[in-house]
Amino acid sequence: MYQDVRTYVVVNKSEEEVAPNDWYFNVVLRGAVTCGLPEEYCWHLFNHMHKLQQRHQEEKFRRSA
Repeated sequence: MYQDVRTYVVVNKSEEEVAPNDWYFNVVLRGAVTCGLPEEYCWHLFNHMHKLQQRHQEEKFRRSA
């Protein structure tokens, strides 16, 4: 059982997963670490969000080329 938790819900969801901006990336990761989630899960979360950001940057670069 968890106490003092916070949940965020996206109201108008996109069909594709969107890369988080740097501010939100840090909020999510800091929350995971300070809540005591397992280190392996925190790294998985970090890698997943980082890959989304990289993919977003690559797509942005392709569109501008």
